[in-house]
Amino acid sequence: MDIQRIRNLTTGILHTNLLDVHEDVARLTGVVILKREMPFVIPAMREWLRRVVEDERFFDVGLCYGHVGEIDMPRMSILEKGAFLGRLHSISWQLALMDDPPKSDAQAEVEGFVRNNTPECNSQSGSDIDRLGAISAYDMGAWDSGVQDPEFIAELLADTERLQRAVCGLVARYTEPPYGKEDLLLLFRWLVDLLEGS
Repeated sequence: MDIQRIRNLTTGILHTNLLDVHEDVARLTGVVILKREMPFVIPAMREWLRRVVEDERFFDVGLCYGHVGEIDMPRMSILEKGAFLGRLHSISWQLALMDDPPKSDAQAEVEGFVRNNTPECNSQSGSDIDRLGAISAYDMGAWDSGVQDPEFIAELLADTERLQRAVCGLVARYTEPPYGKEDLLLLFRWLVDLLEGS
């Protein structure tokens, strides 16, 4: 992908043209963004962009026509897309000061897909695998289908054998459709953060 086009997204300053921004957001997120949502896209993508674009020069605010070339850019995974849409929805409607905003068709479609393809995790009950899946989903941005449960995490971390069974079961789920390699990598990163923080 062209570096100047990526800088459109990382700096929030137009280096090429607005059509490029619309095309690139659609290509990277898999979502066609409405015109009224476009001002909120860059803040909603920022966290993901920081994770996938390692070169700090991309985040130097300001026009820089000398930063040229091409780099590979991944597309968002299902979970990343859900987190992006959650942030986009939250930012856009908080700023618009609306209590009950309608969702665009694209948002509803992707959020529904994420919700329906996340491990059965809409409550704090179920197997250890389901409950760990619910917590990981929440922490990775699927706020509508995940939960927070620090007491359960403390229980798991105190019982190594139980933790291993839950982690192995959740990883096994992530090796099957609709999850892809990117989703599995996100899960591994989340698990590492969880264990390092314990």
